[in-house]
Amino acid sequence: MRKINILQIINSIEHGGTEIQLLYLLRNINRQKYNVMVCALGSGTLEKDFRETNVPVKVIKSNFHYDITLIFRLVRFMQHHKIDIVHTYLSLADIFGRFAAKIAGVPIIISGCRSANTQQKKISMYLMRIANKFTDIVISNSNAGKEFVINTQKLKANKISVVYNGIDFEKYSKTINIDAKKREIGIESNNFVVGTVARLDPLKGVNYFLEAASKVAQSIPNIVFIVVGEGPQRLKLEELSRRLGIVSKTIFTGYRKDVAELAQIFDVSVLSSVVEGMPNAIIESMALGKPVVASNVGGVPEIVKNGQNGILVPPGDVESLANAIIRLLLDKRLAYHLSQEAKQYVEKCYPIDLMVKKVENVYDALIASKIRGVHMSDIIRNNGVCKQ
Repeated sequence: MRKINILQIINSIEHGGTEIQLLYLLRNINRQKYNVMVCALGSGTLEKDFRETNVPVKVIKSNFHYDITLIFRLVRFMQHHKIDIVHTYLSLADIFGRFAAKIAGVPIIISGCRSANTQQKKISMYLMRIANKFTDIVISNSNAGKEFVINTQKLKANKISVVYNGIDFEKYSKTINIDAKKREIGIESNNFVVGTVARLDPLKGVNYFLEAASKVAQSIPNIVFIVVGEGPQRLKLEELSRRLGIVSKTIFTGYRKDVAELAQIFDVSVLSSVVEGMPNAIIESMALGKPVVASNVGGVPEIVKNGQNGILVPPGDVESLANAIIRLLLDKRLAYHLSQEAKQYVEKCYPIDLMVKKVENVYDALIASKIRGVHMSDIIRNNGVCKQ
């Protein structure tokens, strides 16, 4: 029996949560059954990592945002490589990739929903609704994403499968010398450290993290705030830290390859997003046994159970965010209890092999449905998510 040719299409191979999840899938998918290729609509900092998976990677760059020539270039690629399954991620790749797959006559079309983003452009939502008519299934990484697709794209629940993200626990089980790591980035050993790991764009709400930081610093002077990540808002956020009077207490690290080590120096890990799907950053912090404060948005409450394994706050509520951070810094017993519960939960529910197995289940069931007529609801019923 020949291998199934699968094409993964993604906006870019810049560092981000979706890109990391795709990398995990590429590294662990069954190469005996599947012949996998990647098309990216832009290059990025993870290009080397993608190529090291020994999966063919084709970068097809757009000339402008809605460059429809991308569709026809993708069609040629699909037809040349006799693609059996197209799996798309993120808005532009999701739209163009699915239309290209339809034109190319690809038998199986899968869309990946990665966030419950209510701020998407109307034209994007309209095109997604059209594409849904010829899409076999949507794989969402959260129940919130599933509900978002049902409510905004008018898709039936039996065409959506929820597959939670996977985490490389081996990477997050390595211990380091905390004081040495603090010295490396210029932090004194007796200072508290509160950190956030995020792409610096408006949806991640890092401005709220900084505003809360200025309030926390008034109560706890021996403290440093770390912003790990890069993005278009960096200069604005650095200027905000100056206006808030916390520039001497704030470190913007930019893009880092050693996030798993850097996050180990956090006393509290914060996610202040206003839009989210299933955020890797908070799962990774929980895997490290760090107490977390996170916005109650998107798929976050599926991970963080308020008062059980972390603290949830309303998105954009600076006062609540600051109070939660202060509470965890001062109440070490509470911080320890929440962090241990969090670690146990993510180790149970977010292993990479479980994520890969569930994605492969969807692929296999769709292949079978084209041959043996297996009902699509069987895919949903047999691919349930982890319960706490």
